[in-house]
Parts: sequence; C-alpha cells; structure tokens
Amino acid sequence: MVYVNNVGQAIMQVDRWTTLAPGQARNSVRIESYAVFNKGLFILDVEAAPWGCGVWPAWWTVGPNWPWGGEIDILEGVHDNVHNAMTFHTQPGCSLPTPNPKTSLGPNSTGWIESTDCNAFANSNSGCQTVDTSQASYGTQFNVLKGGVFAMMWADDGIRIWFFHRAAIPEDLQENAPQPNNWGTPVAFLHNTLCPTSKIFYDHQMIFDITFCGDWAGTSYISSGCPGTCSQRVMTPSNFANASWTINSLQVYRSPQISGASLALPRPRSLMYLSAGLILLLLYI
Repeated sequence: MVYVNNVGQAIMQVDRWTTLAPGQARNSVRIESYAVFNKGLFILDVEAAPWGCGVWPAWWTVGPNWPWGGEIDILEGVHDNVHNAMTFHTQPGCSLPTPNPKTSLGPNSTGWIESTDCNAFANSNSGCQTVDTSQASYGTQFNVLKGGVFAMMWADDGIRIWFFHRAAIPEDLQENAPQPNNWGTPVAFLHNTLCPTSKIFYDHQMIFDITFCGDWAGTSYISSGCPGTCSQRVMTPSNFANASWTINSLQVYRSPQISGASLALPRPRSLMYLSAGLILLLLYI
C-alpha cells in the first residue's frame, strides 16, 4: 500500500482488493514524521489525492497533547467534495476573523470562512475552517488537472495556506527557491491578533492519512448523497479505486528568519527536502 512507482512518485493507498465481511475494518495508511516542527514553510507537490464516498484523507500537522499544541489541516476533504477545507483545531482562545457578510471571504484570505471559533471543545469540534473557492482544489477534478502545490507558512505573525493549480505554480517554487512575498493573498490565514499562534501551536508532527467514515465522513455520509451506508461502502474494494495519494515532493524549510509577510528565502539556513524516494523512509511510522 506504500511504495515508489517507476517514475519516482510516492504512492500511499488503501486496501482495494479485499472484500470484507460486515463490520470488518479495511486496511489503510497513516504516515507520521519522526521530526517535530515549530514554525517553518511546508510545501507539498501532490499529483493526486484520495477521494470518493466514505473516504476522508488529510495532510496535516498536530501537537503532542491534542488539542493543546494545536492542529493544522492543510489538505482535507470527504466523499465527492470539490473544495479543499483548511481547518485549525485548538484549545480555547483562538479564532479566525469575522468574514465579509456578503461574500463570506476573510479580510486577508481568498477562501470562504465557514466557522471562526477554533476551540476543539465547541461546536462539535468543527474548528475554524476556511474553504477554497476553487472547485478543483479537492476531488475528481483536482486529480484530472494533475493536482498542484500546497504551501503552509507557520510564522511569527500567524499561519498562511496557499494552493496553486498545476498550471499556475509560481516559478520560484518550481526552482525550489520559494518567495512567499510573491504569492499574493493566501487562501487561509490565521492571524496572531485573534489567536496567539506562537503559544497555541507547538511541537508538530506531520501526518498523511486515509480514513474511512469517522466523525466527518461517517456523519455526513447520507447527506452527501452517497449510496447505502458508510459501513456497507467499506466492504467493497472497488469503491476505493481513487483512494490513493500520488506525491511528487515534500519540502520543509526551517529558518530563524521566518517572520511572516516579510519572509524571503533565496536559500534557507536549514532545508530538508524530501523527494518521492525519501518520503517513505523519512516519514515512515
């Protein structure tokens, strides 16, 4: 279920060949980093991400004692959704700004703000969520367009998340010399004026996973228009033909110079570059 293909891409997929009995669990993949991060610039080039009824994939980071330490969901969706959801889950005392009542857009972001309270103990742990307006930021069309690049910058003044379609990846990212100042307004931005991010978020591990049903995909299964029940869906392997990650590269830039909007990184002081061939080795749990 985890391997490098013949063109050097890292593949992570679920068991899609075994027919299960009712109530039997389907094997999946969860990969966590041994490395622990405090601030940084995280760049994922992904050609395909899992999707489909009953499927709940995510690329995220999380602290040591959830929700203390915080959680940052960078790429996440369920079922046949077409919009990526970026969500922060925290202890009490952290929120996103109130969106524009006419557009639902944040004042410093291009995504729709769906919820503003990041408190994991409120609102059934919905967190504070920003949804990408692009209908190809998750799901079938995302994969048809060969995915793109996600960038999360965790800096002194807050946490920003960008997404670039394959045809619109900035030149500096293609040259492995990221310049976030040139990327424009992020899709999501958790500013430190409403959330003391330097205190709320710390000691994060990075995670890739593919979950079935669960708190989100399970509770929203019927309303999503998916057939039958989620537990019935899990029994048939052919239902998960699209439940697979195809990763081109993952880069993590760590530098004491990271300070938010003023960040410029011609070459970081410390660079960890995880090629497709190394991601499995360095992120293997």
